[in-house]
Amino acid sequence: MIRRGKRCAAVGASFCALVLACDLARAGEGEIGADMAGRWQLHAPSGSTCVLEFSGSPNIPHGIVTTTGFCPAIFFARPKWWLDAGQVVVGQRRRLPLATFTPVWRGELEGRTVAGEWLSLTR
Repeated sequence: MIRRGKRCAAVGASFCALVLACDLARAGEGEIGADMAGRWQLHAPSGSTCVLEFSGSPNIPHGIVTTTGFCPAIFFARPKWWLDAGQVVVGQRRRLPLATFTPVWRGELEGRTVAGEWLSLTR
């Protein structure tokens, strides 16, 4: 009877671990789209800090970026943003990328411009 209880516990624990792993795998892609709309603070190595406003809603994985403050010049022309393979791409209206960001932690993204300049976005 004790062996059967241990076996059931082991099977139950394995099942719970599998469900948790599936949830974590799905959460990585879905959350970034739901969380992108709103205000983000941009940090650049030049010391400039500005606020980027990402338009959009949780069901629409693209929008327009507007700026407030002393932002790098690539963000002045109201570029678009979209999701591409789990990354946030900021680019020109013809879908030419200007910068690509990858989620690091909830509420934090790191990326680079096409010129290689490091950038960071935080809530």
